[in-house]
Amino acid sequence: MRGSGQFCISLAMGPDEYHGNVNNSAYTAVAARQTLRFAKTACDVLRTSGVPCTAQPEWARVADGLWVEYDAALQYHPEFEGYKRGDKQDGFVKQADVILLYALPLLHDAPAAVARNDLEYYANWTDGNGPAMTWSAFAMAYLFALADESRAASYFTRGYETVRMPFGVWDETTSGGCGNFLTGAGGFLQSVIHGYGGVRFGADSLTLTPRLPPSTGSLTVDGIKYRGASLRLDVATSIANLTLVRAAAGGTGLTVAGRPLEVGVPIKLALGRAAKIMPAYSAAVESW
Repeated sequence: MRGSGQFCISLAMGPDEYHGNVNNSAYTAVAARQTLRFAKTACDVLRTSGVPCTAQPEWARVADGLWVEYDAALQYHPEFEGYKRGDKQDGFVKQADVILLYALPLLHDAPAAVARNDLEYYANWTDGNGPAMTWSAFAMAYLFALADESRAASYFTRGYETVRMPFGVWDETTSGGCGNFLTGAGGFLQSVIHGYGGVRFGADSLTLTPRLPPSTGSLTVDGIKYRGASLRLDVATSIANLTLVRAAAGGTGLTVAGRPLEVGVPIKLALGRAAKIMPAYSAAVESW
């Protein structure tokens, strides 16, 4: 306990492998908070479906009381309690850590000014020869938190600069490291599908915010599965099209912006603008 109603996480190993056994890792605290809240929500859903499940009162209490490191004066998140900001020896981080607050799956809700301060500070204090997935995470964070396509573009290209031919596999870093580094490949795919495709699954909707990655003429994200249906997103230089490829068997239909999706009939989406795909009954309730 840090104070009345507040909880701390001690001796954690966050994503940054340069700093272990730290107290109050910001990333770890936010991840734990969201995990507890998800557990409570899942339990509530199961119970309403007739499956015995009792959410424990302390889940929500601990989630609400978890301490997240924050410097109000500088309006940014120190990586952990006692983090030495700007210290040439101890201030550097190995890989994406705090900035993962703004990427998937956390999508931490912070003021834009705080998100920008976090991103700009840690961009200068992250090891330039760190693991490849770090730069894909920066790209996603700039897109999700700030819709800053210019800054995202430079990190997006860094996300695949360790690819080695002839097999097109990732090295861990620009100087080598682990070969066939699947984490780097996975981070890159996330930056394409969820960063530029803007694919985000929510409790009651699927949100798409399509953008075109830099130095590409088109992007297709096929096989997006939602509520038993299969969707395809095609992004071009000035427009995006969403197409229902296969409807859910015996399930409810889907709508986007109040319009029903029909198999094989594309619906235009604006680039850089969020579009919600919802079950037809949810759209009817929302419209009512």
